[in-house]
Amino acid sequence: MRWVIAITALAIFLTGCAKAPEAVVPQYVSPLQYQHYDCDQLAEEISRNEIAIAEASQQQRRARNNDIIGVILIGLPVSSLSGSNVADYLGRLKGERDTLATVATEQRCGLNVMPADEIIEANTPVEQVEEEEYIVD
Repeated sequence: MRWVIAITALAIFLTGCAKAPEAVVPQYVSPLQYQHYDCDQLAEEISRNEIAIAEASQQQRRARNNDIIGVILIGLPVSSLSGSNVADYLGRLKGERDTLATVATEQRCGLNVMPADEIIEANTPVEQVEEEEYIVD
């Protein structure tokens, strides 16, 4: 009986923890702000966005891990309480990514835009993302 209570309490505390980066839902971003961009500008913005997603997902993963440790040790999601949770920012970046991909496709730029979740899944270090930017096929 005590295990059931302990597991239930842990589950309640964990729901207050920071989300995993993969679980963050993209926010809507209007395509109007990118409609006047040419293909080169879109490519630059996509590169900037890719780096930002990689950084934010790493920070969000750290916040989630710290929250889980905090809940286990002291019963509080410390990262979420301290402001280290960047889920809203990451959601905005994911939404920008989706919008940039749509606009680039509509303008027939021929850009290969990696989906945000693939960037997060690969957990590509920021340095590697920056290096890949300059590789010419």
